[in-house]
Amino acid sequence: MKCAFPLGNGKPIKDIKTAFGRALREAKIDDFHFHDTRHTFASHLIMNGATIKDVQELLGHKDIKMTMRYSHLSQEHKKKAVNLLNKLTARKEDMSENCQIFENRPALPSVTP
Repeated sequence: MKCAFPLGNGKPIKDIKTAFGRALREAKIDDFHFHDTRHTFASHLIMNGATIKDVQELLGHKDIKMTMRYSHLSQEHKKKAVNLLNKLTARKEDMSENCQIFENRPALPSVTP
């Protein structure tokens, strides 16, 4: 049987958490835990266009608030989101140049029953 992730001795990995811990030690990575991969998974999906609902289902969360806790956005992603407002503002300015403005328009009469 061939394994996708054999150990250095050619034997299959039986405990992924043990293998993960060994890989972290060998790479000299501190303060990273196996569970952190769920946060990474959710964050990358959201930043690449997946819906929060899709990520909720993939992570198996009952409450979408939990999924939102898992979805961390990069600074670059946040900047792109803010830049969407810049595009909206620019579009609004373009629209105001092409629209007539009725400053002295009489008010519509009020209707009473």
